[in-house]
Amino acid sequence: MYILPCIGYVKLPTGEFAIDPDEQVQAVVRLILDEFDRLGAMRGVLRFLLRHNIKMPIRPHAGPNRGKLEWRRPTHDAVRTLLSGEHRVLAIYGKGGKERVVPLHLEAVERLSAWLGIAAIDGDRQGPLFRPAITPRGRGHDGFVRAHLTTRAVENVVKKYARRLGLDPAVTVHSLRVTALTTARERGADIIDLQDFAGHADPRITLTYIRSRDRLSKSPAYVLNY
Repeated sequence: MYILPCIGYVKLPTGEFAIDPDEQVQAVVRLILDEFDRLGAMRGVLRFLLRHNIKMPIRPHAGPNRGKLEWRRPTHDAVRTLLSGEHRVLAIYGKGGKERVVPLHLEAVERLSAWLGIAAIDGDRQGPLFRPAITPRGRGHDGFVRAHLTTRAVENVVKKYARRLGLDPAVTVHSLRVTALTTARERGADIIDLQDFAGHADPRITLTYIRSRDRLSKSPAYVLNY
């Protein structure tokens, strides 16, 4: 887990953050901050940007265009990130050693920060986040091995807590992924963003994870004029 610069800033080789050197980026960031001071509401700023067709400057933190300046349509999350001042993200290494960056919700940041302190691995941000205990009997009290948890170990953890919470015994790691993607989609997340979040190579794979719990009420028949 580490911190990335927010929109309008870049990370220097020293690790410090600095204002983006691009003058157009600086102008747009100043405009957004001024509008927020004037309106006092994040949604008002977003409506202003959309109404005037003002794009937001983005420098991707991963992928083939990493670090390159792009101009994208404003979103609520992008405006919120700019105003909050920073991203907190996880670096995830998937199949084939491919790295991708996933932003974290503030509640997740709090819980993961607590875990890093309890596990005494706060100073090792480049190692695995979750690790096996040195001895099964010690249950982590005598330290952790600097290695990844196995797939079987993760499955056992999910089964353990599903049983403790009285959930359906059929709940698996895959169930959690399906629930997360379905819920995010129902709350307005774009399919391309969901694809990136899940780490899928093709959006069609992502679509197979999404379960529609209320398909009839969202039928196009209800938005057409007759």
